[in-house]
Amino acid sequence: TRQPFTIRSYNAFMIASVAMKNAISEAIAPLGMYAEVSVSVQVFPAERLAFYVTCRPCSEDGLPAGIIPATPTRVLRALRRSISKVSRGTLSQSELEGLKSTLRNGMATKVAQPSFLISAVMMRNSECKDIVSNYQSAINAVTLADVNAVLHELDFGSKVEYIIR
Repeated sequence: TRQPFTIRSYNAFMIASVAMKNAISEAIAPLGMYAEVSVSVQVFPAERLAFYVTCRPCSEDGLPAGIIPATPTRVLRALRRSISKVSRGTLSQSELEGLKSTLRNGMATKVAQPSFLISAVMMRNSECKDIVSNYQSAINAVTLADVNAVLHELDFGSKVEYIIR
């Protein structure tokens, strides 16, 4: 996204990522597909928050009768529709609270991992970006407007690349 990197924009991005993943999963599951979603946080040489989606077919023997994985173009259309829908500000306050809870639980798990703490300390000390200190309060401070701004930016103001195999 093009927003400056702050703890608030970082948390809004992480919440938006979960909302986007949920919307994408809901859209492509009936097509016999699943999504692998990852995010990337880069502050040097330029501040960049990136969202990556890889859609893969489900194993046909695990799908309900009559469902087979869809063609890539059909999946791409469903993917674009789901991104457009969530970027139009369709999240409710109660959904936001659920997403915040998911992020708080995820961060609690991450801060218990030494490798995450090492990278967070390196980010704080070398790049002056602190994503760990008071993370619960920082997550709680994120508003629906913050998340909707990130979702809008992901759909309308960012670079999108599609690779179909």
